[in-house]
Amino acid sequence: MEQTNKVQSQTPNQQQSCCSLGSAGCGKTWLVVLMIIAAFVAGGAIYAWQQKAIGSILQDLQTQITNLQNQVMKKETSVTTNPTIDETANWQTYKNDKYGYEIKYLPTLAPIALQQGQPDTTTVFSGNAISAKITVWANKKYSSLKEFLDYVDNIQKTAHEGDPSVQVNKQTNITVAGYEAVQRNQFLIVAGMPNIATYIFKDGTVFLVSLEGGLAEYNGDASNKMLSTFKFTN
Repeated sequence: MEQTNKVQSQTPNQQQSCCSLGSAGCGKTWLVVLMIIAAFVAGGAIYAWQQKAIGSILQDLQTQITNLQNQVMKKETSVTTNPTIDETANWQTYKNDKYGYEIKYLPTLAPIALQQGQPDTTTVFSGNAISAKITVWANKKYSSLKEFLDYVDNIQKTAHEGDPSVQVNKQTNITVAGYEAVQRNQFLIVAGMPNIATYIFKDGTVFLVSLEGGLAEYNGDASNKMLSTFKFTN
């Protein structure tokens, strides 16, 4: 009985000691909880501030981009483009009603001869440094421009005493007056001069615009200007 009373008498003290210990532990726990909450609140505030700052920066950038775009548009609309100068406006025009074409020729050239035969016709333009020819092959209808060029190449392979008469340096497929054409930058071996030859194919007939003599660079520019005026009239 005495032992039982001792145990029972000690239990309240032990409970009071545990309670006091529990109170200290509970206080530390709440402190940790408060610190975690404070950290979350602070982190949320920092995140919200960062998002607001980023949003402000993006808005400023967008405003700058819009302002730059408006400035560019104003400059583009304020620029006055110079009208294109037609260098061939005052050139003379050669017309051929038989074969239905016309072309303007360089001011330094003049048509001086019309040769009939095979090929059908060749109009010769003479100048001081350069000359030009417009030749029409109409006696035979060719199925393609390639067929005609193969025919010409076979002739030119042995035209100069069994040797080639022409050296083709460059060949370009182009369009003239809406029709298929081939332009050749070549050297006339017999004549010893550069030549720009443009073969235009229309309905089985081949039209050759040839410019020779002078400087090759000048010939190319002059030839292209003449070709820009070439038209079929029927």
